[in-house]
Amino acid sequence: QFDLSLTTASQISNSKTYIDNIYSLERLLLGPNGKIYNTVFFEPFLRVINNPNELGINCNYSGTINLSPASNNVSLPKFIRGQRSSDLNLPILSLGPDQTICDGLTTVLDPGANADFEIIWQDGSTDSTYTAWLPGTYWVTSSNECGTVTDSITISLEELNLVDLGDDINFCVGDNILLDAGTTGDYYLWQDGSNNPTLVVTEAGNYWVDVSTQAGCYESDSISITLDTEAPVVDCPLDIDTIVPFGTTEVQLNPFQPMVTDNCSYTFVNDFTNTNDATANYPVGTTTLVWTVTDANGNSTTCDMDIIISVNTGTEDIDAQSASLILYPNPSNGLFILEETHNNINDIQLTVFDPLGRSVHQESVFLQGKIQIDLTEQATGVYFLHWSTSESSGTFKLIYESR
Repeated sequence: QFDLSLTTASQISNSKTYIDNIYSLERLLLGPNGKIYNTVFFEPFLRVINNPNELGINCNYSGTINLSPASNNVSLPKFIRGQRSSDLNLPILSLGPDQTICDGLTTVLDPGANADFEIIWQDGSTDSTYTAWLPGTYWVTSSNECGTVTDSITISLEELNLVDLGDDINFCVGDNILLDAGTTGDYYLWQDGSNNPTLVVTEAGNYWVDVSTQAGCYESDSISITLDTEAPVVDCPLDIDTIVPFGTTEVQLNPFQPMVTDNCSYTFVNDFTNTNDATANYPVGTTTLVWTVTDANGNSTTCDMDIIISVNTGTEDIDAQSASLILYPNPSNGLFILEETHNNINDIQLTVFDPLGRSVHQESVFLQGKIQIDLTEQATGVYFLHWSTSESSGTFKLIYESR
């Protein structure tokens, strides 16, 4: 007997162990059961090594298979050649390509190994499959007489981007808000049980949606829609300050409306006409005009402006045509209104002079109602507006100051 598990020829040669003295020995053949058989001429039995891998007498060599009344005359059949060649192939393992799974889901890794081969996973477990749910690299190993085979697979978590309802929204009464959950999902579920990608919202509240895919990926988002409680931002017109001839008791004026900024639609009203139009006859003296702006959610803001109408008390009266022209606001932020109140002036020539007598603005207009004179391109300070018609002329002192 020689120990073929040794690595060098000298070691194998020196391992020779005497088992039995056999004459006329025929071939040794490995049987399908792992035992080694041999024949001796004219013996009526088969000899067998029951434990070929055991050393010395432990290999249990004997002639135990009785062939009587026959005997060995030639040899064993040649077709008994030991293990089938298919049993000597390397194990076949395949975990497939790398996978991407959604957070919270699992995947079952199946190497498809032959049941006759033992397998070992990276954590030492020996089950035929492995359930993975964390990202990382997994591997499996299988061995037989022909060698060892290993396969590995990397599991990654998919970065979800299924839904984004956006930031919370301030809501205006009467608005229709469209919430859009996108089109990357396959299934949708809103808080009201509807399952469309979009939802139309007509009132304040908290809204949420669950979005999932056929692969089992899942993501949720929510949004809060509240009534806008911010009051409108209101910029009242500049005060009106004008002079009228002695004996005048009231003047028809058309004050500008306030400038309004708000997230919702709004309405405004003044306390003099109780409408959004302040055109009216205003009495001599000071009238405080209060504007109230209210938006769709009921938020309101007020501002006020003064309309100052003074009577000329000088010894020289103002001619009728001059008295029909009023200028306001004065002082102003560079925008002045020249208004004709008696409808008796048509063509009028206007020239604005700076304190040095230089003309900075000039125009000829057909005056009906009122016109705006814009000095915002000029420096702040005192200016003089000279007006003239075919019948008379006059001058207003303008005060342009920044706000």
